[in-house]
Amino acid sequence: MAEFAALPGTLNISLTTGDEFGMLADLDIDTTGFTWTAVVYEASTSVSFTNPGGVVTQGPLAATFTVTPINAADGQINLSLTELQTGAFDPSKRYRWYLRGVSAALVTRTYLSGSLTAVAP
Repeated sequence: MAEFAALPGTLNISLTTGDEFGMLADLDIDTTGFTWTAVVYEASTSVSFTNPGGVVTQGPLAATFTVTPINAADGQINLSLTELQTGAFDPSKRYRWYLRGVSAALVTRTYLSGSLTAVAP
């Protein structure tokens, strides 16, 4: 049986609370004219009879990354969080994050997503 999936790449992030965080994402496509959104949100899993494996739901917004294009023609962007933002993460909570872009042609796509684990120093 054939299958088609249009899912983002998975990139799990671990960071220390209270530290500045930054990473370079190289998407390997021309992102000239794109606008970006990257957020961290609290995640919870609800298990039911029909979904015994659980369903992850998006909870409250925990932080918004600053997204800075480095080389749009090559698809390189920097994502960063401040010390105050990472300091607000609770190591006992589960978080997820995603990077979503809107092209100049107004096509929306989520490029990366994954878990975000915050640990105390």
